[in-house]
Amino acid sequence: MGNLQWSNLYSVGIKLIDQQHKRLFAIMNVLVEARENGLRKEKIEKILADILDYTQYHFSSEEKFFKIHPDYEKHCKVHKGFVQKAVEISESYSRSRGDISEEILDFLVNWLKSHVLHTDVIFFRELGYFRYENEEESVKETGELGSKIKVLIVDDTADQRMLLRMILERENYDVLEAENGIDALQICDRHSDIRFMVTDLQMPGMDGFELIRKIREEQIHYMYIIVVTVIDEKASVIKALSKGQMIFSQNRFSRKN
Repeated sequence: MGNLQWSNLYSVGIKLIDQQHKRLFAIMNVLVEARENGLRKEKIEKILADILDYTQYHFSSEEKFFKIHPDYEKHCKVHKGFVQKAVEISESYSRSRGDISEEILDFLVNWLKSHVLHTDVIFFRELGYFRYENEEESVKETGELGSKIKVLIVDDTADQRMLLRMILERENYDVLEAENGIDALQICDRHSDIRFMVTDLQMPGMDGFELIRKIREEQIHYMYIIVVTVIDEKASVIKALSKGQMIFSQNRFSRKN
């Protein structure tokens, strides 16, 4: 795994927050290098503790800026979720034999990148802080970094997944697939950088309603959810819309803001 490279693409337009993000990147890179160099367990435990401490400090600083944002509480919930997960990782590592798995590193690195690149930039932009003069500059730099937006398709019908995959990959999205809600949650746990989920409602094991509920209650990163369904039953559509999802049914888009 390579180091996290800072880019102006990550800038939110506030010097203090940008400095803290850079510091988080630097601490994460120390962890990546420590694992690759086979350092002692005590050293890696210290780095994990530093990540947790500095992240909590950063969150407290950041939250002061966007208290007026309408989704302030949701953003704070995302922060608390990450802290809880980071504590679990640190405690689990302390009880282990000394190895830190690639999966743990992937989670921490992907969460940091997706949180800073997508969530924070969007939040501060909505509050009036801008790094880019126009959207084209942002899109251009994203392309140069080779960053693809990750999308998860959840549908128990293979043909439907294949069709959606073809459409999304043609638009240069990075596509993952799940056959049901249970598989989708496992994939979300492994890939914290998923930005969109396209899901059916009627699936065995765990239907789309339950999947959406769990994602909204338990997720530690933001994800836009689009429901694609042939259900034309009014109550079901209202139930999905009440959770703030976009519905695509019978060639119509509807949305509750």
